[in-house]
Amino acid sequence: MRRTGLVLVLAAAAAAAAGCGVRPETVPGTAAPLTGTGTPAATTSTPTGTQTSPATTAASRTGSPTGPPTGPPTGPTGRPTGSPLPPVPADFSPLTRSGFGVAISMPAPDGWARKPSSSSGLIRTDVDLENPEVLLRVDLSARDAGSAADFARGNEAAARLPEYRRIAITPVDGVGDDAVDWTFTFVRDGTRQVVDRQILAGTAAVAVYYSAPVALYQRYLPVWQRAVRDLTIATS
Repeated sequence: MRRTGLVLVLAAAAAAAAGCGVRPETVPGTAAPLTGTGTPAATTSTPTGTQTSPATTAASRTGSPTGPPTGPPTGPTGRPTGSPLPPVPADFSPLTRSGFGVAISMPAPDGWARKPSSSSGLIRTDVDLENPEVLLRVDLSARDAGSAADFARGNEAAARLPEYRRIAITPVDGVGDDAVDWTFTFVRDGTRQVVDRQILAGTAAVAVYYSAPVALYQRYLPVWQRAVRDLTIATS
């Protein structure tokens, strides 16, 4: 019985050595570097994608840009939103020009910039609010054959305005020898609306023109209405 027990103990020891291998020894010195391809479980990897900052996340919720400010927003008139508009003028003084056999005088608003110019075929004065751009203009030129409506249609054909759209060419009674109001819209920094009174008088053609952003057209229209109401034309 004692011999049998000893055999069993030796057999169990041999099986344990075969299954578990030899216990490793600790060798003094610096540890060798890892050469395997596996990643140690304790290693923390760095994300490779772009991280979203708190500011970007907040901007995505509100729709606000994350870049530098680009200036205050502007309205349809080109002025910063909330900026007060210049008042409708109350003070006027005469604007006079002569040429092509006529002399004209009409009231123009004080405080608006007056910009006279002339060429061999045209005498012009622009009276400009500038900011926002609201323009009152008077032109003198030589009269051609035909009616005031013909004169307006000739100017229309030569205008080449972007996205031009005629509203009307309307006869005006009791002004000069013949007159029409030519109204239209075109696009330049937004849509602008125009009324241009084309007048034939003696040997000259006189045009009193008013242009404004559509949002301001009615606001400053009294400037043009006063100009054409009190316009005087003297023929030689």
